Amino acid sequence: MISSFGSAAQRYARDLGDLDAVVVEPGAIGAADPEVRRRRETGQPFYGMVLLNDERAEFGYRHAEAILAQVADYDRRRFMIDALRAGTLPINGARADSLWTADAALENAVLEFLGQCDALLVRSYTEAAQLQRVWARHVPHRPAPPMERILAQPSVPLVEHVRPARPSVVVWAPHRPAFEVALHLHGLVEFRGEVTCVTAGGPLPSRATARFLAADDPGCAIVLGSAAAVICVEPRDPSDAVAFARQGFGVVAPLASGAHEFAGDVLTWDPLNARFLHTVVAVAVTRPASVRSEPPRPPRAPRVV
Repeated sequence: MISSFGSAAQRYARDLGDLDAVVVEPGAIGAADPEVRRRRETGQPFYGMVLLNDERAEFGYRHAEAILAQVADYDRRRFMIDALRAGTLPINGARADSLWTADAALENAVLEFLGQCDALLVRSYTEAAQLQRVWARHVPHRPAPPMERILAQPSVPLVEHVRPARPSVVVWAPHRPAFEVALHLHGLVEFRGEVTCVTAGGPLPSRATARFLAADDPGCAIVLGSAAAVICVEPRDPSDAVAFARQGFGVVAPLASGAHEFAGDVLTWDPLNARFLHTVVAVAVTRPASVRSEPPRPPRAPRVV
């Protein structure tokens, strides 16, 4: 049985299947403590999984709209986003890169949680490497728990592909407010085709000319059917990008998501590099992705040696 803590963890756990695991968001580790203690007392092995955030990307997604809305001139907006990507953009008197650093207390809570688990589940080798680095920095005297890579099976729409009159791309952010795709739309200003954003709704980015839909909108599958490429915005989770690759879309995904580990034709980019987004999209619309191999599913409970 999976126990999950935090809204994103609960949503993610639904796509993992039957496992003996505790899945948490970093900010909800305290709420998971009683469940972890209960499992330890039973003596039954269980996995731990922390859905790590990419603090840099999350900061950029959250603040890009406010930054871009300040100026109307495209070249000035591009300069500001370039400075945000480099971390040098001043925000409230501080450099941006000083505001997205990981919280030390939260990092210690993550390590304490992981140390109580018999084995760990990770979404990608990229995430595993990050956990190994954090563990080695704080607990160098003992090895980290064993790690198993697992790929969730998300419910993305199954579509029938049709040939569109114009090139078409979809920005896929079904669990994020609409304003968090402002950076992606800025990067697609020079794209000469149809752009549709699938988001959780709310205020739209300023100067947005794209179409906006919710994931449960009946028109979503129709729009996807005519899209040549999908831009998956989640910086850490590869599952949606891999699901779209299975259907033969051109796929663009953040490098840190690890989507390219499962689908070698996925185009990757730094999620704050809006200048480069148009380039990788231009390639993706002509290069369908495919999933060549998938990791074996871990056993329901960890193997304890």
